[in-house]
Amino acid sequence: MRLSRWCQMGLSFLDLGDLLLVIALFFALLIVLFESAERRRESRREKRLLDAIEREYEIYFQTERV
Repeated sequence: MRLSRWCQMGLSFLDLGDLLLVIALFFALLIVLFESAERRRESRREKRLLDAIEREYEIYFQTERV
């Protein structure tokens, strides 16, 4: 099987070390993206929980005054 000239040039530029580096960087980027998405979800969850606690306190103090 004969490779095209462009494919041969691409393979000469990308040796095994470079390929492993690109793969490692790609997976590192995926990890960073998933972690940031998880932190955003946790932040929203914490905010909802704190809002619910604040509402409960407001209800508690309103009923105690009555």
